[in-house]
Amino acid sequence: MFGCAVILAALVVFSVYFIQTKEKTYKTYFIINDQIVAVENALNKGEDPLKKGLIRLINGPSIMERTQGISTYLPQKTRINGIKNRGEVLAIDFSRELENISGGSDRIIKMIEQIVYTATETPGINKVWIFINGRKNVVLGGEGYELNGPIGREDISR
Repeated sequence: MFGCAVILAALVVFSVYFIQTKEKTYKTYFIINDQIVAVENALNKGEDPLKKGLIRLINGPSIMERTQGISTYLPQKTRINGIKNRGEVLAIDFSRELENISGGSDRIIKMIEQIVYTATETPGINKVWIFINGRKNVVLGGEGYELNGPIGREDISR
C-alpha cells in the first residue's frame, strides 16, 4: 500500500512538471507539393503567437525546411505594413509585393490560404481582411483575383 502511494505521488509530480514545462507552439501554414500544411513552431514565454506566426509566414520556411520540400507562395520581399484587430476580423496591410504573385489562380488561392489559416490559428480571429498599402479593394496577380472583404477558412475552396 505504501508503495502504491509513492508511485501515485511520483506520477502526480511528473504530470504537473510535464504540463507546466510543456512547450507552447504556434502554427504557420506553408506549401508542400502544392498542398497547404501546418508547420508547428516553438513559442517562447511571453511571445504573441499571432505576431510570431505572421512574421514566420513573411520570412518563409527555413533553409532546413526548404531542403524538406517546404515552400511558400508569398512573393519575396512581401512585408506587413500593419495589423489591426477588429474583433473577429484581423486586418493585415501588406506591401505591394503581395500583388505580384504569379502562377495562376490556384497559386493565388493557396497563398491566401496560407495567410488566412496562419492568422485564424489565433482563438477569436475568424476572418482576415487583406489590404495592400492601405487599400481595401485588392487585385492579385495577372488573373485579376479580387479581394474586397474579410475572408475566413470557410470562404476558401480547398
